[in-house]
Amino acid sequence: MHQLVLTILQRIIPKRKNAHPAGKKFNRMYLGAVSAVHLLIFSGKSPERCFSGMMNDEILLSQFEELAERLEILVRDENINLEESFTAGGLCRVDGKYILILNSKATINEKIQVMIKTLQQFDLDTIYVKPVLRELLEGHNDYGGET
Repeated sequence: MHQLVLTILQRIIPKRKNAHPAGKKFNRMYLGAVSAVHLLIFSGKSPERCFSGMMNDEILLSQFEELAERLEILVRDENINLEESFTAGGLCRVDGKYILILNSKATINEKIQVMIKTLQQFDLDTIYVKPVLRELLEGHNDYGGET
């Protein structure tokens, strides 16, 4: 069982410098992996069917976050407490620096939507953007998330 969990974690968590065990990104990916393992054990489905949507959304969000960092946009996952309404997040500018605040209570799909809307505001013609991200940003492939 332990080896199965390790194998799954290695598939789901990308090997990156900023995926440090103490970081928020690592914790979010780890929790996703634990949920996926639970689903695999109790659903009787194949690993590919259990993980495909979850991995794709996590990886997609991570790739959008990396793109934002390359554009010098600080991405923060914060608890946004608004009593009468809910927001998944948004872009602001403080002291000339862009900050994208994502609501920690938002779903991954909502966070991806915020990332897409934010990054569409920037000139991406001069930097490399992975084709799947560029398609979503240019609206050729509408993102509806995995269900």
